[in-house]
Amino acid sequence: MMAPPTYTEALLRAKYHVQVEIEGREVVDKTPAHASVRCRVHHVFRGDDLHVGDSVRFPVSVCREDDEIPAGGVSWSLLGAFQKARYLEAFLDGNPPDCVVACSHTYFIGELSGKPKIAVPTEDEVAAEWLDFNTRRSLGTWLLAQGRPLRWLLKLVRSRHYHPADS
Repeated sequence: MMAPPTYTEALLRAKYHVQVEIEGREVVDKTPAHASVRCRVHHVFRGDDLHVGDSVRFPVSVCREDDEIPAGGVSWSLLGAFQKARYLEAFLDGNPPDCVVACSHTYFIGELSGKPKIAVPTEDEVAAEWLDFNTRRSLGTWLLAQGRPLRWLLKLVRSRHYHPADS
């Protein structure tokens, strides 16, 4: 699994942000799998060299509820939802028509719209999320090195011996 801010940053850094209509999809018998979809672009929110009406292909990671999912940074979609989906909003990289999904960011949407349904973070929001993640990770690493569990820190913060206003 990747650090949570990696997924958020992928929304901001992906070359393309589009809404598409699925025109064809790979038939999947065995799951988990990466099923290929062929789509027609209806809205381009980011990406100068991709246009409304263009065709794109990319894999969507699908599984069944009872599948054993391999470890890693992939977000899996349920196969039934994938088979029923007509529209997707996706964050893509690559060279159209052959694309890849940026950090598993494909979303089934009920209808196409002229506005994105998925919010894209700002540079400041991504930076803040990385700072928060790195601060927590550093604190957790320090606590482990001290042989102290996180509950030790919570007890310290709640105790009368620790007053953040005095520091």
